[in-house]
Amino acid sequence: MPISRRHFLCLSTLLLMPATGISSRREKTLTVAWPVDVLSRDPARGTPIQSPILKCVYDQPLGLSPSLDIVPALITRFRWLDRFNTILKLHFRNDVLFHNGQPFSARDFAFSFLERARLLPGTLLSGIWGNIERIETPDAFTAVVHFTRPMATALSMMVDIPSYVVPQEYYQKVGPQQFRAKPVGSGPYRLIDYQPGMHITLEANPFYWRGRPGFERITFLIVPDKLSRLAMLEAGHIDLSLDFTTRDAQSVATKGNLTPYFQPTTGITLLQMVNKGALQDRRVRLAMHHAINKPLISKAVFQGHALPVSTPAGKNMPGYDPGFTFAWDRQKAAHLLKQAGYSRHKPLKLNFYTTKGMLPGDLEIASAIAYMWKEVGIDARLQIVTPAMLVSYRNSNKFDGPLLQGWNPAAGDPATYSGLLLNPDAALSLWKSDDLRAALQKLSLITDFHQRAAAFKTFDRWQVSQGYTIPLFQNTSVLLYKPDLAVPENMAGQVDFFKIRPRQKTRGDTQR
Repeated sequence: MPISRRHFLCLSTLLLMPATGISSRREKTLTVAWPVDVLSRDPARGTPIQSPILKCVYDQPLGLSPSLDIVPALITRFRWLDRFNTILKLHFRNDVLFHNGQPFSARDFAFSFLERARLLPGTLLSGIWGNIERIETPDAFTAVVHFTRPMATALSMMVDIPSYVVPQEYYQKVGPQQFRAKPVGSGPYRLIDYQPGMHITLEANPFYWRGRPGFERITFLIVPDKLSRLAMLEAGHIDLSLDFTTRDAQSVATKGNLTPYFQPTTGITLLQMVNKGALQDRRVRLAMHHAINKPLISKAVFQGHALPVSTPAGKNMPGYDPGFTFAWDRQKAAHLLKQAGYSRHKPLKLNFYTTKGMLPGDLEIASAIAYMWKEVGIDARLQIVTPAMLVSYRNSNKFDGPLLQGWNPAAGDPATYSGLLLNPDAALSLWKSDDLRAALQKLSLITDFHQRAAAFKTFDRWQVSQGYTIPLFQNTSVLLYKPDLAVPENMAGQVDFFKIRPRQKTRGDTQR
């Protein structure tokens, strides 16, 4: 949407400064144009696109290496105490301070993951951690977590949204409303100013346990309009922005002194199916998959940067299965539809749900798929849904057709893809059937990560062959930034602002 006059005037005030490279001023402030506002400063209500900002303010119990290995953070050691993944012992750092000076302890962890999950029903926090029965804290830096059912994905989920630690004493003292207004975390930056819909300003935490961040301040300008963000980059008024198509990034990068960043991530774009109406027929579901020319869509929308996938995992992800391919085959699609009683002259009519602007190129992808379906005998009516509608439709079981969905668990654990999106007992599931429940219950008992990943490869081959989901692409993170920034690779698909630094020039280095 275009920028309003009020929004334009506010941004103009913030941007009335010379457009120069990193100087002494720039080493103090990083200016970022962000596509969405952080509607709640409470991390329990965060979304993937908001998560990088929340991660500036709050710490997560564990971290991720560039190769997606789980590494220590607030937690220094962990160990399962049983063979069913229901009792997990954790040891914490003893040198972490919250922004208000209070020391972090195991009690803060217990409050963040047990008590807050119970205080906030209906949130993602509750949905993920609601199966914690109790947390024992035998000393200030040890916790023993008891789950009501196997939770093999617990460690993977501790590096994902909404797994952030908040200070128990401060939260209980000020209450949830005041906490949202003046949040306190233990992350590398603290919030100093927030103007809804306009900007968020963060200041470096000088006592951060990982060391001082690269900038004294970060200013996030809230700019939903993609063209406006591109214009601000071209004019040199901001240092970094994201959420572009690869076409946008390549076009702008050739015009100005900007660095495009294309990083395959753990994000997957797929179609979630529902067991309603004609979609209950396996032949119809498989025909829909065979009709989609994924390489052509990737080339048209992402200039080939989005990797077509046949299961919900891409390159360098634990569940990646290059030995399995679901082929594009229009003739087979038409044949299967004919067997089910449909053709181009007697098309299957259905609703096809998609977001618009929530994922890069989402509406373009959906439109291309609808065209390809029409060629074989499926008349798909595009229905655009907002994020709020997604939640409402799921909760009310209102979806009656396929949904174009982006899914981005940070660690790439295969159990957090099909294991959540196809679990009939999970709120995120659209397809609900007993065969899935039985298969996933068996997988949940596998304690060894590598064995579980291998088992999920077999499971995903089966579920895709049943047409329960239609995996489309491994997502690509698309950023544009000034070349005087050092932005490290991050396969999790989320910008880590703590690790961004002014680029150190070496002898012979020239401006790109």
